[in-house]
This record gives sequence, structure tokens and C-alpha cells, in this order.
Amino acid sequence: MIDAQCACGLAMNPKKLGKVNKTKGASGASLPLSSRNSFSAADDDRTGLDLALGPKAPGFTAIGIFLFFGAFMASLAATTLLWRGTPLDRLWALNPIAHKQLVPLGGTFGILFLLLGAALTTAAIGWFRRRLWGWRLAVVIISTQVLGDVVNCVRGDWLRGGTGVIIAGALLLFLLQPRIRASFS
Repeated sequence: MIDAQCACGLAMNPKKLGKVNKTKGASGASLPLSSRNSFSAADDDRTGLDLALGPKAPGFTAIGIFLFFGAFMASLAATTLLWRGTPLDRLWALNPIAHKQLVPLGGTFGILFLLLGAALTTAAIGWFRRRLWGWRLAVVIISTQVLGDVVNCVRGDWLRGGTGVIIAGALLLFLLQPRIRASFS
């Protein structure tokens, strides 16, 4: 019997293709082996379900780029905290208050920023691949940001905390929309 995904004309996982090629079609003939060459390496971990998810919602690409940008910035902060005295230290002029607070425990915070960068990179990769784990990781990261901004408000930093709650809250509401969630498998 022909695989349902194949019958619908959807892309298939090449690893499963060999299995399908060994099966018999409705006429009893073997399926053609030449179809193996029609898949690229990029299709390696994709299934036909990805195509069934439909087009990307507006803002989908922007969120993925935002996650990669966050990963770059977290990695940059980690680099400047772990290896002090480099020309990159001049970037702290953009946020001298944070620099003053982070430098005393630079090694510890540097490692935490590296972990944050890795988490953001992982979320971005999962996001662009439309993987459920990528969506979940993005939701956890943005939820943590909202929580941190609420803490800033409670501590009396209304401008930063309030602005952060509004921006991160809007991102979180976007991520939690059913049409966005439905884009992931």
C-alpha cells in the first residue's frame, strides 16, 4: 500500500523513502527508486506534516530573527564578562549601570549569559524548523523575561520594568495565539 503522505504529494523523509520504495503500489508494482534523488539534504529531518502546516503567519520570521539577535547579544555580553580588557568592553557604554552591577561577578554572569545565548540559538533553530520544542522554548524564554520585568516594576524601576512588560508581554501574547501555535509540529 502507498504511504498516505506519498499519495497526497507531500514531501517525505528520505530515511523513510527506502521503506516506501520497497512496498508495492495498488497495481502490485514496486515504487520507483528514482524518487530518492528528488530530495535534498535540507529535507533530511522534515516530514510531510511540515507542508501541511500552511503558510507562516505575519511576524513569524521576525520572531526567529529576534531570537537569533538575542542569542548574539547574550553571547557578546558573556564574552565581555568572561574576557575583560578587550576592545568589546567599550560596548558597555550603552548600559553602564548594568556593567557596574555585573562586573563583580563577571565569571558567573558570563557563564549564565553563554547559557542564555545557547538557549536562544536553540529556540531560534527550532522556531524556523517549526518544531514544537522550539515554540515551547521561545515561550519559556519570553515568559521569563516578562517575569523579570514585573520584578523590576515591583522594585520601583517603573520605566524599564513597565516598558519591558509591555514589549515582552506583547511578544508572549503573539506566541500564544492559536494560529502561531498551530504552525508547529
